[in-house]
Amino acid sequence: MDPKASLIKERLEAMERAGEVIASFLYGQQAISPLDLDRDLDAVAIISDFPQGLRYRFSGLGNGYLNALFVDRELFELDASKGVLGDFLADKLSMPYLPLSNPEYLKEEEVKAKERIVLEILEGLILEYGRLAEGLLFDRRYFPLARIKKRAGLLPNLGSTFASFKPASKFFESVLDGYELAIGNLVKAGVLRYEGELLSISGDFIERTLSKRAMARVVNLMEEGSRALKAYIARSRAGLTSPEFILREMASKLREEHQARFEGDLEDPRKYGFLKTSKGLVSLAVELDVMELIGELRPGCKLAMEPLGGVLNDVFLVSAGQEKFVVKKFTEWQGFKWFAINLVAFGTRQFALSWKARLSNEYAMNRLFRERGIPVPDVICLSLPKRTLVEEYIMGETFSDLAKRCSKSGDAGPEEEGAFESLGRWMARIHGIGACLGDAKPENVVIDPNGEIYFLDLEQSSKGGDAAWDVAEFLYYTGHLISFGKWFSHLVQAFLDGYKELGDEGVLRRAGGLSYLKTFALWTPPPTLYSISKALKGG
Repeated sequence: MDPKASLIKERLEAMERAGEVIASFLYGQQAISPLDLDRDLDAVAIISDFPQGLRYRFSGLGNGYLNALFVDRELFELDASKGVLGDFLADKLSMPYLPLSNPEYLKEEEVKAKERIVLEILEGLILEYGRLAEGLLFDRRYFPLARIKKRAGLLPNLGSTFASFKPASKFFESVLDGYELAIGNLVKAGVLRYEGELLSISGDFIERTLSKRAMARVVNLMEEGSRALKAYIARSRAGLTSPEFILREMASKLREEHQARFEGDLEDPRKYGFLKTSKGLVSLAVELDVMELIGELRPGCKLAMEPLGGVLNDVFLVSAGQEKFVVKKFTEWQGFKWFAINLVAFGTRQFALSWKARLSNEYAMNRLFRERGIPVPDVICLSLPKRTLVEEYIMGETFSDLAKRCSKSGDAGPEEEGAFESLGRWMARIHGIGACLGDAKPENVVIDPNGEIYFLDLEQSSKGGDAAWDVAEFLYYTGHLISFGKWFSHLVQAFLDGYKELGDEGVLRRAGGLSYLKTFALWTPPPTLYSISKALKGG
């Protein structure tokens, strides 16, 4: 064993003297890179009998930290096989890991977790495609990438972690062995079949899944949302004995620049999925309908397309000569993010899930806002059969990027305060016409090069609605992106001052209430939460 790995193993065992460490491992980028004790290391130690269940502890090691999660063996095995902690532990076996002790035991639990993961992916595909699933073929690499994409939609920090794995070849080399063993078990069980180098879903498994289709859809959605919530809760409970660790770890993760834009770094799993046709295999990643749509709009122009965020919807930036468009394809009910948030925000806010409702919201509210002089991107065209909407591209800085920039410098000047004040006025104006944004995250508001503010992503907007939710979501969600300081209090106050010029101060007081506070407690550090809440209540 690498001497550095031996040192880490010994340190883990020294950190827990009450129980026997039966297995331990490092996970993350360090598992596929030369070990560097001057960087932070993430590790898991499984204890034979650990009364606390699971706890984070940390220790200095070299010039970095050893961030160690200690977990009871039974709890570890239950999460691997059944996801009882929302896959909080199973996720660590899904990514590259380096065994420090008892590799045979870890491989056995890894295969259990990955076998369940593949089954869940297959069931989701059958529910999505119906009998079309009979014509699907997969390269093995589809499964780890599909898993990443699904989990990234629920747990953005996890998506950011997966996006950091470089190079991709080492990532696949590390994770595919466990998937190969899991796939072999599912072939023996009659769930999958080999077709040359590719895999297909057996007809019997498709029939069994479709026979319980209506209930399976409900259960699938409930499990995904509930699992995400369990993972957040497990993460919080694991760190209760070390608040300093939680704050330090959260701050370091949330400050990473790729956090908000990690989606473009994740390889599209559909590249490794195919559909049988009479002319051969067609990749699931083909987007000819999008390019054809723009080609009809701007005939003769050279077209180029690239992903523009969106692990949850398919969103692309298409260039037609010197002109740019945003193309948004509305997916069906598998918008896992919204269902997870519906669970967390139960009783406070409910979100539209179906693609028809969301496309309709975006189109109708865009028209209403433009009629009332509220700045939004122009809708160029839409296609209901293709579930596609084309809008003009607004270049500029999002309020999310603005907040991160101020957080990095530790200062906000008159220009930034003016932007927040202007946004407060615009939001009050929207509420004044009896409408709400519905999804007022700072990444959905852009300041163009001329200083004009534009509201993007209107799929959750509506007439009526909860104005207090818009205010609470914008401020509390912005709060989770930054390292709190006096400068942020000034930005919050600037927003409130702008809102009060045109809006109802009762909306602000409601936004500072407990129901909204508890909704964002999973994301935003308590000191930031309470500071914003106090300002909203006029304290």
